Amino acid sequence: MRKFKTLFKYESLALAQSRWLWIYLAAFNLILFALRYFSNEPQQLFVSTMNSILFFHSIGLLLFATLSWQNNSEFISLILTQPIQRKTVFIARFLAFGLSLALFTDASLLLQMGASLSPEENLRLLVSQTVVEIIFTGLGFLLAIQIQDRLKAMAVAAGLVLLFCLVLDSVSLWIIINYASYPLEKIILGLSALNPLTLLKFQNLAHDENSLWIGYAGLLLQRAWDSGFIQTLCGLALSLWIVLPVSAAWVRFKYKDF
Repeated sequence: MRKFKTLFKYESLALAQSRWLWIYLAAFNLILFALRYFSNEPQQLFVSTMNSILFFHSIGLLLFATLSWQNNSEFISLILTQPIQRKTVFIARFLAFGLSLALFTDASLLLQMGASLSPEENLRLLVSQTVVEIIFTGLGFLLAIQIQDRLKAMAVAAGLVLLFCLVLDSVSLWIIINYASYPLEKIILGLSALNPLTLLKFQNLAHDENSLWIGYAGLLLQRAWDSGFIQTLCGLALSLWIVLPVSAAWVRFKYKDF
């Protein structure tokens, strides 16, 4: 436990001293301020903030997590030469990165949006932001552990960003437009399960007056949303996204030869 606390403290301090963290937080707060300033009503503000968390925050977090591990790879290799379990090193690094970043971003979100949105909407934003941080921190660590070359790791991270933010939604839209006369719910659900951002959007926007913001794929799935079947499948898929990236990163770290 003492070794864990020491590693956790060091990783947290190292992250707080990173200039990339403060650049990222400044950009994050600037976006939140712009949304609050230009939004005319709470519903629009909630949806815009949710989309910013799902897209901007996920993109920045994936790239930042990958870069953070790459920048500390030599220190991690040095730590592993000491009598410290790999599990302790991984958990300390993951929690230090995740909790430190969550502290700053959650505080920013509450300070910027706390008075403008209802408690329920603030809670939904915080939960969504936490889920995004778990998923994309795990993905970023996995890429950095798997790919030692920094440029290649960042290139793969950028490819994942395009996949989640553009490619999968474009494929879903193309299928809906060209095969609208066929029952497409299962196909669209399968494509949506490959994208954690789409799943989070469904979970937060598909069941109330914000449903118009979930896109064509969401409107198609909304037909069966009230039955609970689609909700259950989306919840299971999102749970897998929360568990699998972190688990895969840990397994790869456990058996990687440094």
